[in-house]
Amino acid sequence: MVAAAGSATSGSGGEASPPRAEAERLEHALRSMALPWLASGLAHDVKNPLNAMALHVAVLADKLAEAGEAVAALAAGHLASLREQIGRVDDAVRRFVESADPLPRVEPTDVSGAVADLCRLLAHEARRRRVDLRCEAGPEPVRARCDPARLGRLLLGLFRRALAETPAGGRLVVRSAAEGGEATVRFERDAGPEAPDLAFVTDVVAASAAAMGGRLTLHAGADGARYVLSLPRSGAP
Repeated sequence: MVAAAGSATSGSGGEASPPRAEAERLEHALRSMALPWLASGLAHDVKNPLNAMALHVAVLADKLAEAGEAVAALAAGHLASLREQIGRVDDAVRRFVESADPLPRVEPTDVSGAVADLCRLLAHEARRRRVDLRCEAGPEPVRARCDPARLGRLLLGLFRRALAETPAGGRLVVRSAAEGGEATVRFERDAGPEAPDLAFVTDVVAASAAAMGGRLTLHAGADGARYVLSLPRSGAP
C-alpha cells in the first residue's frame, strides 16, 4: 500500500507520524533526557583515571624527594604542570556535569568565576575563528543567587552566539561586574554577520533571565553589538 502524497505513517501500527518540526522537537527532548545519564557516565569514566593519575603523581613526588633535593628540584616544574593539567580536566568534567544537571538548585553562584571558566574553555575556539577573546573578570567573586547549572547554560549560549557573530580578526570582550544590586555579564563584540541558526539564543536567555528575576538587554549598532545579562546579586540589599 502506498501512502498518499504529503502524508506520513509510522513504522508500526499504522499511526500517523508527527510532522517533521514536531519530530525534531521530540528528538531534541530525547537527547536532552539522555544528556544527564551520559554526563554521569562520562564523569565516572574520566574521574576515576584522573584520581589514579593524581595519586601516582603524589607517589612519584615522594620518591623523587627521597632521591635528593637536586633531583626533586629538577622534577618540580614537571610535576606541578601534571597536577595543573589534571585539575583542568577535572574542572572541565565538573562544568559539563553541572551544565547537564536537570535538577535546579538556587544558591549563591560566582558569576565572575563562571565567566573565567568559560573564557578558558572557549579560548581554543576563539583562536580557531581568529577572534581576539578578552575576559575581564575581577579577582573578587561577583555572586548571583541562581542555579549554577542554569547560569552556565545561559552564558554558554551567549558565548556561542557572540563568537559566531564576531568576524575573523575582530574582538570579543566579556566582562563581569557587580553593579548596585545586580551581578552583570557584558558581551561586547565587533560588528559581523548574524548567525540565523543561533538567533533563538537571546530569546531563550531573555526568558530564562526573567524567570530568575533578572533581564537580558541587547544593543546593536554599526560598530558592533552588546549583550548584557543582569541577575539579582546575592547578599545585595
